[in-house]
Amino acid sequence: MLGLFLVTDSSYANPDVNPELLVYMTLLELFAGPCLIPLMWMYLYQLKHKTKFTSAQWSWAIIPVVFITASALITHLKGVEPIANYLHDIYNEGLPVRRPREDKVLFAYYLWTFVLFRVVIGTELLLGFIMLVYHARKNRFKIKDFRDFWRKGEPISVMQIQFSNLFLPIVLVLAKILIGNRILQQHPWLLIIISLAMAAAVFNVAFTALFGAREKVTLENMRHVMVYNYNDKIKSIIVEFTLDDLLDEAEEEGLRRLREKIGEHIHEDPDAMQQGGAKSTLVKENLFASMARTWDDDSLLSRFQTLMVKEQLFLQPSLTLGDVADRLKTNKTYVSKLVNNTYNLGFPELLNTLRIDYAEQYIINHRSAKQDEIAAACGFLSASAFNSIFKKVTGVTPKVWIAGIREGKPDLQ
Repeated sequence: MLGLFLVTDSSYANPDVNPELLVYMTLLELFAGPCLIPLMWMYLYQLKHKTKFTSAQWSWAIIPVVFITASALITHLKGVEPIANYLHDIYNEGLPVRRPREDKVLFAYYLWTFVLFRVVIGTELLLGFIMLVYHARKNRFKIKDFRDFWRKGEPISVMQIQFSNLFLPIVLVLAKILIGNRILQQHPWLLIIISLAMAAAVFNVAFTALFGAREKVTLENMRHVMVYNYNDKIKSIIVEFTLDDLLDEAEEEGLRRLREKIGEHIHEDPDAMQQGGAKSTLVKENLFASMARTWDDDSLLSRFQTLMVKEQLFLQPSLTLGDVADRLKTNKTYVSKLVNNTYNLGFPELLNTLRIDYAEQYIINHRSAKQDEIAAACGFLSASAFNSIFKKVTGVTPKVWIAGIREGKPDLQ
């Protein structure tokens, strides 16, 4: 509808357009114009609630139907040629106010297609702009979110992007109404700028709509929108971020099946087996599966997971529960309860488990590393502390565990 409205509306800025064609363009504009704001809000409503529309929510359609029906009836009564001549005069005289009163049919056409139509469009655009500002404030949309999205690759909600995308078309249509067709005819460069900006805005809305099924999206997702249309050079990148998305959003059953499938492929590759790539039974993976269920992206659990697993805060030496609480902008009691209820572990036990899990992978990838180096890389203050905690978590000392890896014992991988 937005594209239809832009095409039909742009015909008014072209003085060489066929007057009879302009009659039919006007009818299409009378239908498409009043649809824009209601359809926009229905789209945003569906983005937010993921629900189907009710019949009551389509009641706004009576407005464009009335417009096009009444205008088509008036055009039929008066005839296409007189209406076409009347529209042609508009280019030379501007919007006529007095002359149509001599002809009641033309005057009715003028009221419907120019006065009332512009009142409806202007009111809708103004209300749309107000509602965009209201919801942007209500949902606490921040410019910082866009800065982090572009510079740091942080995820941003699809709804937030679409809100920003829809601001521009509303402002441009309002500007076009206020400027008027006569000024646009006198300054075609201005029309070109508005048209290009509108085309870019429509493209952004349509492109972002490709991600409408998601809650949030990253710049990397947008760059690889054709996720299966990849070549060998970017195959590994596609697989990596696709798996990251699956791990972030999958429920426990989905993760279990994914691990089994990955295990099947790894067992088919003898080299992967020798590199410690057998079907994983690491503690961190089990912990991750236990908490990988549907939650709000802004919840304490989700932010704790991001902080500890993705940002690997557990690698910081002398990390305390208070440090984590400060990063999450909450208190230690909430974080402690979160850890206990989610993992059935105290914070120190969870911290050590994550560090030992990381240490196992570090040892596999750095076979010649000494224990001091391993301890420092995994967040331990000393090699003795590392040895003690490693044995407590795994049941064996690091030396025994390393020997088992070299011998290819599956129970130590």
